[in-house]
Amino acid sequence: MAAHRATSTPIPPFALLILGLALLGLSWPSIASSRHLLQDPTAGSAWAFGSGVTFNSMQNVGVLDGGAIALTLDLAGGAGFESSDTFSFGTFSVDAMMPAGYSAGVCATFFLQSGDYAQRNELDFEFLGSPNSSAGMTLQTNVFMAGVGEQEHLSAFGFDPAAAFHTYTIQWGPDQTVWLVDGESRRVVGSGSPSYPRDPMRVYFSIWDASTWATGPRTARIPVDYSRAPFVVTFKNFKFIAA
Repeated sequence: MAAHRATSTPIPPFALLILGLALLGLSWPSIASSRHLLQDPTAGSAWAFGSGVTFNSMQNVGVLDGGAIALTLDLAGGAGFESSDTFSFGTFSVDAMMPAGYSAGVCATFFLQSGDYAQRNELDFEFLGSPNSSAGMTLQTNVFMAGVGEQEHLSAFGFDPAAAFHTYTIQWGPDQTVWLVDGESRRVVGSGSPSYPRDPMRVYFSIWDASTWATGPRTARIPVDYSRAPFVVTFKNFKFIAA
């Protein structure tokens, strides 16, 4: 779904600089100098996407010990961030823990997206909430090619995604894209389409209100119940390895 790209509130450069200095105390590496561009500050260099990141809802972002980022959905809104730089073919991975308990209508995401929004390419992980427990959440992958989507694939996680961190990986190559969970392939899309994504893409993470489509049958969607908020997704161990 296109809506997971939340409307961004631009953060002035000085605010990003202050945030980086306050939280990291380190300078960001350049794209040319590192194969591991999404890094944990505890590993000895700055957690960053090249020259930095843009947050689109500062009040719902938490930076935790070890460089983990917690994004919250509540009555104030959702949250998200994106890389300042674009990346080409490679392996993108992150460890994530989903919202615990009831989460109907909630969507958390980890995805790649390119260029002009109307003609965008996307390679998505979408984590769809459950009206029962976190063990009932749905794992969805999706593809947009030249602005055309509707290529959703839904499956069960096979575990409780809120009970522990699990590793989600997008292997984007010139011949195919593979989505993996804890190293296990969940979907493969080949490069047969002339619109197969080849342009550089940014990396996005978010949590947002998807009441109109995330949970339940099309004729009876289940909206977010804000009396059960906050809903929190946590990401850590951000990695990118160039192809």
